[in-house]
Parts: sequence; structure tokens; C-alpha cells
Amino acid sequence: MFPFVIISFIAATFLFAFWLGRVIKNLRSEEKMKFKNLRGEENKKAPILKRNTTKKSPRRLLGVSVTLFVLSIGLLVFFMIPSCSSTLRSPVVVLLKDGNKFVYHGNPYLIEKAIENGEAVETEFYSTVDVYPIDGALYISPSEVQAFAALFGQQYRIIMYEQPAHQGFFVETDDSRYVYTTSVIPTDRIGVTEREHVIELSNADSSVNRTIRWRQGDETIPIENCEIKSIWVVSNPYPGKTVGNWRSQVLVNLSELVAYFDSNASIELNEDQNILVLSGF
Repeated sequence: MFPFVIISFIAATFLFAFWLGRVIKNLRSEEKMKFKNLRGEENKKAPILKRNTTKKSPRRLLGVSVTLFVLSIGLLVFFMIPSCSSTLRSPVVVLLKDGNKFVYHGNPYLIEKAIENGEAVETEFYSTVDVYPIDGALYISPSEVQAFAALFGQQYRIIMYEQPAHQGFFVETDDSRYVYTTSVIPTDRIGVTEREHVIELSNADSSVNRTIRWRQGDETIPIENCEIKSIWVVSNPYPGKTVGNWRSQVLVNLSELVAYFDSNASIELNEDQNILVLSGF
């Protein structure tokens, strides 16, 4: 969609330039006619040139050209927002293992209580994660890295509890693969400091740790294994009110995180079912 929008904008710009050239040409022609007519009044022998009324008025051409250009700008903005946006998604995390489906849950106590009472397990606030699909890749915020590190690092356990759509749940058992630290960093400006954030990930199958590092001050600076992305976030502060705004945020590429823990694993966002499917773990 985005290349099409760019091509359309370029075409509209050329069209505007063409119309503007016509306007300037006609304005010059009109001035020449007026000048010749004035000379004709002074010299009776000279023929008086009359304005060619068959041509369109320069003002009308100018109005049309400006209208077309404004419309092209409006269409560009309209199409660029959905094509460049990375609207926040909050899918349910599903693990495929041995032909079964297990739903992620952040509170094992609620699962045990539901099993004891023979009730359904509440998942609305405990089984989703925030992901950002951008340019064909999936990104997560640093706050979500801890949960994924436990899952990708095989630090989870399965709770069998047959449900109509899946066979049970999986929960975190250990977060030793994840260490987060933060420190204050001095700057060359008096009274101004920055805060550096560091996430250290470890893998049982590798002696090499993976470091995620970024710094926050007057601006946020990604340093290692993270990126700054401009994301379009839509929220509903109250019923009937929708607010959209651009926001710059530190994000981590989820595929690179998966590859660090297990190169044979895969992750896929199914937007139709609003699920994030993990397989191969």
C-alpha cells in the first residue's frame, strides 16, 4: 500500500506542477495582450488584439490546481497513517506442544482455584501480551521481555485442564534467565543525568548472554539489541471517545529473541483469531 501512496503523491505533484505551469503561461499571455492593446490605442494603425475568451480563466485554473494539490496531500496523509502505523495488538499467547494447545496464564493460583471449583479460568487480563507488528516483524516492549524469556528458556510448566478450545495452560516457573538493572549516568551538563536500563538474558544451551540496553534522558537512545520505533497507538479513554497519537518507544524484535533461545522455534501472530502462536519449544 505504501509504495502505491508514494507513486500517487508523485503523480499528483506532477499534475499540480503542470497546472501551475499552465496558470503562469496564461497569466503571461494575458499581460502581453494587455500591453499590445495599450500600444494599439496609441497607434491606430496597429491592430487591437482582443482577449481570447475561449481560454479558461487563470484564476479558475489556479483554483483547480490548488484543489487537486490539497486533495493529493489529504489522500497521502489518510493512506500513510494506516500503512505506516503499528497499532498495538494484545493477543492471547498459545503454545503448541505434542499436538495440544496450551494458553499462557500469568496467575497459576487462579487456575488451581478454578480447577478446584470446576469453573472456567479467567484469562482476559492474564493471558495476553502487547505486541507491535511493524514491517512484517513482531516487536515487544522491554516490560514484556521477562515473560518471554521464561517461556523461550523452557522455564514453564503445563497445567492440564481440558477446555473446549484448548487442553490446558502453561505458567512461568522461574525467571532466572532474566536480570534487569538500572543506573543513573552523569552527563556533561550540570544538574542533568540520564538513566541506563540493562536486561541480561541467559540461555542454558549457550555461554553467551544477550544484553538489551537503552538510555533515557532528554531523548531515548537504543544502545544494544533494541530499537526506537514510532508507533501509532489508538486508545479509548472512555466510551464514545477514540484517541490516536504517535509515540516513540523502545522495542525488542521478538524473532531475534526467539532465535537466541531456540533457532528451531517459531512464533506467529494470527490476527483473525487474535492469538500469538508459539511452536517448536
